[in-house]
Amino acid sequence: MFNHWIIAIVRCATHWPKLTAIIALVCSALSVAYTLSHFAINTDTSSLLSSKLEWRQRESQFEAAFPGRVNVIAVVIDAQTPELAERASRQLASRLSQERQLFKTVRRPDAGPFFERNGLLFLAPEEVQRTTEQLVQAQPLLGTVAADPSARGVFHARPRLRAEPEGPGPGLSPSGRPSRGPVPRRGGHE
Repeated sequence: MFNHWIIAIVRCATHWPKLTAIIALVCSALSVAYTLSHFAINTDTSSLLSSKLEWRQRESQFEAAFPGRVNVIAVVIDAQTPELAERASRQLASRLSQERQLFKTVRRPDAGPFFERNGLLFLAPEEVQRTTEQLVQAQPLLGTVAADPSARGVFHARPRLRAEPEGPGPGLSPSGRPSRGPVPRRGGHE
């Protein structure tokens, strides 16, 4: 019985090819119009599950209480030095904040006036102690350079740094440059 219908459709299509093509085009146009008006893709993953679920309701309450934690994109920048990471972070924040149609707000949780004044409060106590000791050891150099911040002041402070009895300070070679390990003495022996 099914074969009979197929044979009849094929015979009609071969006898009236122009009419068959017109009918196919009209059906295609109607299918496209229906698809455009009734078919949509929702890419919002939060609408995949019902908002009536208990945990979804708690999630909505949390999002209402803490709105800064919703739709957040976090960027982690890694660089060879903290200064390069800071510069890259500042430039990225500046460029992204210009794209208002894409980003509502751009903020750097690790920067700003508060961190510039109170940044040491967020270090571990050992790091604060180490930083304080390094500042105390560098005080002769810092005092001289602060009194005369020109190149003359830097060159004037350099002999004072070498004259310190304990040496140039932690992590510095005798030339005053950063060192990555023990500084070899002249003659090649440690």
